[in-house]
Amino acid sequence: METPHIHLYLLGLGSNLGPSRQTFMDAIALIRQNVGPVVDQAPLYESLPQGGVADRVFLNSALLCRSNLFPDQCMQQLLEIENSLGRSRQRKWDNRTIDLDILMGVVLPSKMMVYQSPLATIPHPLMLERDFALLPSAQLVPLWVHPVSGRSLIEEVRHRSFTLGSCLKTVTIGNPSPPPPDGLSPLI
Repeated sequence: METPHIHLYLLGLGSNLGPSRQTFMDAIALIRQNVGPVVDQAPLYESLPQGGVADRVFLNSALLCRSNLFPDQCMQQLLEIENSLGRSRQRKWDNRTIDLDILMGVVLPSKMMVYQSPLATIPHPLMLERDFALLPSAQLVPLWVHPVSGRSLIEEVRHRSFTLGSCLKTVTIGNPSPPPPDGLSPLI
């Protein structure tokens, strides 16, 4: 009998409509139920909208999830979770109740995932350009090496200059998070 593939997905979460904190908790519960166990979660960040359409501050975070789902199956589940939580896709970059993305992935025990299909691209093609995705990701998995740039996520944080004010502050819900890795400050 073939051993099932186990994946570790780094997921990005964003919301700026409705009760975003509650929506995050609901999304995480649905991810546990439909994708797999959540291993760890980064703190929440408030970030300014990008793309010129959304007009409200976003809450963003990242989490690690173990799953036996292949990338397209995982992305399909994330889309269904978004729909169940009221996500509307009328305009690109618009306000949203929830946004769930696969940012990176590992096929356990240690193979970084590079994957592309019409449904999912791993690593996420804009991850390194978005402070709200890179900062929480680097807090969770600072030593993961981005398979395109060849640098660890903490090196990516140090390598780039952040847009002033793009991540406003962290927001605490529930248990406080551990300190950021290697001196990385969540306050930009």
